[in-house]
Amino acid sequence: MTKRQPKGSPIGGQFAQDRKPDGGDLVRAMHTFGNSLIPAHRHENGGGWVADTATVEPGAYVGPWAEVSGNAMVRGGARISGRSVVEKDAVVTDNALILNSVVTDHAYVDGESRVLEGSVVKGSGRVTGFATISRWSEVRDNARVSDFAQVYNRATVAGQVEVIHYAVVRGPDAVFDGYQIVGDTDIIETIR
Repeated sequence: MTKRQPKGSPIGGQFAQDRKPDGGDLVRAMHTFGNSLIPAHRHENGGGWVADTATVEPGAYVGPWAEVSGNAMVRGGARISGRSVVEKDAVVTDNALILNSVVTDHAYVDGESRVLEGSVVKGSGRVTGFATISRWSEVRDNARVSDFAQVYNRATVAGQVEVIHYAVVRGPDAVFDGYQIVGDTDIIETIR
């Protein structure tokens, strides 16, 4: 009697010998998230890596190069694409799109929001509604970007800040504690 080797590609780690209940391809593995090799599996909708401790609903999409780890949750029709990372206790839900970006810590992204092009949402940052964070920008601490607001071009929104309605913050500027950016406001330069 000969032993069969498990099927599958060893991308990201070593495979365990679990199989789907229907006898299909191998779905359980060990994958390296950051510097840790932990139990994980490929999400059936997109093929991205999901730590066994994370929650990703079947209707959510995790692309083949994307990762969801820690206690992160991806729900609804959310899309995690490109080389995106959703980690720790972050939540991405509804129809939000994360593309080549990071959502971490206790950050929350929902609605039709977009986090794109190397951007980061961290701390307890919130991106909601139809807001867009793009081009290496950052929303952190308790900052909230919502409605149709945009933050882009290496801008940083941090602290107790609200960027709402149709406001635009474009960097490389930083908006910190105590501001509320509202309406058609366009922040191009801040005084340091």
